[in-house]
Amino acid sequence: MKKILASLMTATMLVPSAVLASGPKRLAPPVVRTFNIDAWCEPETDFDEKCEVSVDTDGFTGPEGHIVNVTQWGASGEPFDKAAGIAGAVVGGAVGTGGLMACAVAAGPAAPGCIVLFPFLSLLGAGVGGNAGAKPVYFIVVGDDVNGKEIRQDFKMTVWRSGSGMAKKMSKKLKKFTGLKQGEKR
Repeated sequence: MKKILASLMTATMLVPSAVLASGPKRLAPPVVRTFNIDAWCEPETDFDEKCEVSVDTDGFTGPEGHIVNVTQWGASGEPFDKAAGIAGAVVGGAVGTGGLMACAVAAGPAAPGCIVLFPFLSLLGAGVGGNAGAKPVYFIVVGDDVNGKEIRQDFKMTVWRSGSGMAKKMSKKLKKFTGLKQGEKR
């Protein structure tokens, strides 16, 4: 009996098993080394010029040049005003609903088309109105270029133009790539 069990156990160990087999190896996701964002520059003209700024392991790049050694950075601005955002969303949704009523009255027999548009009108109004609580965030990045000349980059980000959360993401990327906390000097 022992010889039969031993030979069966040996035979089952030699048979390929699904447990031992593994699938193909997955490739690692690509490492993002650069963070680009559209911002508003030219503080002399009240930040009315659109520009692109980027931060990466090589430093910070903007319209003033390339900073290879960031010595300080900071961000200032008021946080999102939730009350204004909610009020704006309610008013925007009401305007969207009013748009539905105007469409239904003007369309007459074609009113079912207005009913199809209703969710889009209301959501568009609420989305646009919800940005009423958005405040711009102003960034300053100071550092040296490759020649040792000090460069100061000033730019502004707004929720409406840059997307919600992008200012917060820019702050995180500046902290990560420069190794400095906001306001800290090197």
